[in-house]
Amino acid sequence: MRSRNPLRRQTRPNKASVGPEAGAGHGKTPTVLRARSRLWQHQGKRTEAYELLAPVYGWFTEGFDTADFQEAKTLLEELSG
Repeated sequence: MRSRNPLRRQTRPNKASVGPEAGAGHGKTPTVLRARSRLWQHQGKRTEAYELLAPVYGWFTEGFDTADFQEAKTLLEELSG
């Protein structure tokens, strides 16, 4: 039986957790981060898109030859240009 306790901790994120501050440390996959960055790029939010993706890109120390990493690199180059 499911608890109806209003004090029970919510497991789903609320709408406030889907902004630019919700990055990789919040369960977002590289694909989701790139997709959001691409969307923002097309919406004219280039700075926000770059600021979302650049820190995550900088965390990597290996895997530079993977498709994910190469796509992120290309997107960052487009955003910074």
